[in-house]
Amino acid sequence: MAAGSTEASVRPGSGNRPGPRGSLERDWSPVRSETIAWRRRILALVTVGLVVITAIVVAIATSGGGSSNDGPAAAGTTPPKASTPQPTAPQGTTETPAAGQPTTPLQTQPTSPSSALRVTLPASGKLSIGDSGPAVVTLQKVLAALSLKVGKPDGSFGPATQAAVIAFQTAHGLNPDGIVGATTAQKLNDALARPGASG
Repeated sequence: MAAGSTEASVRPGSGNRPGPRGSLERDWSPVRSETIAWRRRILALVTVGLVVITAIVVAIATSGGGSSNDGPAAAGTTPPKASTPQPTAPQGTTETPAAGQPTTPLQTQPTSPSSALRVTLPASGKLSIGDSGPAVVTLQKVLAALSLKVGKPDGSFGPATQAAVIAFQTAHGLNPDGIVGATTAQKLNDALARPGASG
């Protein structure tokens, strides 16, 4: 081989040059080192980004999907449909969920706004001054629904409630003793059930 044959075998611009013993070595110029460092930084940033995205996806998947009803629909989800009224069975019947067919009739209740109110008596069988609790609140609401002045229903059978009971008893031909027993309770419930009835 000629002396120039070694140089002839090395391609110009390839970054290779003959070494001290005639072998080929890489040309590690400063520009090449900066390029490698830049590529490593970019690779590190991409890796960190993928790790963060993976962590977010895992957190969302393990927490039930991350959807909520009080915000706008997230991307990729279908917006909730507007609710449409479902057909109902005639009043006084129930439907079985599977078949959707009416079944046994239920006890019908009046449809007046105060139909949910009903005076019930405690175990003692009466409500009178000094009593308190949910039964008194209901009594006060019934009296108010019948346009009798009881003040704000507070669950305490006081003088205002007693006066309203006496006024009701007097108007309905009952003994005006201010005590709500079985007869007064029944008359209160009957008066409340009458459409448009008051006092």
